[in-house]
Amino acid sequence: LFDKEEYQLNVKQAYSTCHLNVARIYQNQNNYDAAVQLRIKALSIDKKTCHLTAKEKEAQVYFDIGEELFATDLDKSLQFSKKSLEIRQQILPVDHVTIGFSHQDMGAAYENKGMLDTAVEHYKKAIEIYEKHAFDKEEYQFNVKELYSQCHVNIARINSR
Repeated sequence: LFDKEEYQLNVKQAYSTCHLNVARIYQNQNNYDAAVQLRIKALSIDKKTCHLTAKEKEAQVYFDIGEELFATDLDKSLQFSKKSLEIRQQILPVDHVTIGFSHQDMGAAYENKGMLDTAVEHYKKAIEIYEKHAFDKEEYQFNVKELYSQCHVNIARINSR
């Protein structure tokens, strides 16, 4: 029915998905330590992310959890986003695009908390980084040109208040 490579790929994807599903359950129970560990395991299995270093995986996991918590718990979202940013700043070049992703998420969280000056600071940091990557050939997790524009729109919205 399946060739061996396709079967192995399907099993790996299912295995990774199972880890993510259990991690989300732990997350919903506020057991974030267990959720982080399972998400790191899922990234280690996934062929798109298995090449990342342990610290890059950890930063990505904190980033992902921060994004998921954005709609329900801004303080917790910021806590995870800050942790992701701290790790990324320790291990990556200062203008790495994922540092921009972290700044933009933090800007959005601060904006929603009404901390507008801090939000603008983070949006501006994201813009500085995105300017350097707008024409990269590499594909990223998000469209850098769209994010660059969105940061400008967000700052304009804040300034018009």
